[in-house]
Amino acid sequence: MSQKQSSFYPSILQGWGIVGIFLIVSIFVSIVTSGFEGVLDKGLILFITYLFAMGIPLGIIYSVRKKKTGITSFNFKLDYLVIVPVLFFVTLGLQLGLIGPITDLIPMPEEFVTFFKELMGDKDIYNFLTVVIAAPILEELIFRGLILDGFLKRYSPTKAILFSSMFFGIIHFNPWQFVAAMILGCFIGWVYLKTKSVSYGIIIHMINNGCAFAIMMFISEDQMNLTGPELYGGSTNYVIIIIGSLLVTGVGLYYLSKYFKETVPPITWKEDAIDDFDSEIGNTTTVE
Repeated sequence: MSQKQSSFYPSILQGWGIVGIFLIVSIFVSIVTSGFEGVLDKGLILFITYLFAMGIPLGIIYSVRKKKTGITSFNFKLDYLVIVPVLFFVTLGLQLGLIGPITDLIPMPEEFVTFFKELMGDKDIYNFLTVVIAAPILEELIFRGLILDGFLKRYSPTKAILFSSMFFGIIHFNPWQFVAAMILGCFIGWVYLKTKSVSYGIIIHMINNGCAFAIMMFISEDQMNLTGPELYGGSTNYVIIIIGSLLVTGVGLYYLSKYFKETVPPITWKEDAIDDFDSEIGNTTTVE
């Protein structure tokens, strides 16, 4: 590995250290905020818990990157607003045509059903702020603005996007959100690769979470337990929705690919890529 590349942060091995930070901080913050149950509104506790559980790792990762690379800012430019409607339809298509059907195949224990009901079922302002506002901003700053940005300067685009999406899924600490985060993360990662702007990822993330939140606003708790075919009125309807959603997604991705190729200037992330882990061993492998 060249000295120039080794200065970019993080590496994939350091990414595992970041996952450890998320786990430790999440446990600690949850223990502290649980002491406010019965004193504060449940939605407010969730909002505060989330802000600290994500905000502390964001601060740590940002500080380490600043120390190692001298980079102090994020790119929030929105130079290609024309693609936003397309991002909406592709995101919705991925949710209905791919993410939903896959997660539907994974059995969910009752305790997780209860957790998601509490997370999405309380229709108050704090849950909206947590799910639709805070989560997209904080998670995109971390996983695209910091982690993917660093990976793209060290690895091939495919490797960088896949591993950053994997870490994005892992920190949700359950298989259902892992699937959603992995798939959505790959899409957001590709858009970040082409635009180098974290704002498009925030928009996609807000669309995804906002649609999920809106759906939960209009269905009962009993309907949350239904499978896709049950929710959409039968297997035939469900298959039609899946196929239609995948077609919309395909058309949208084709348009975006064509638009990026013809309109967006190519971005050079690095001179050469590292395609194996061996060269990383012996270098810094933890967050310091």
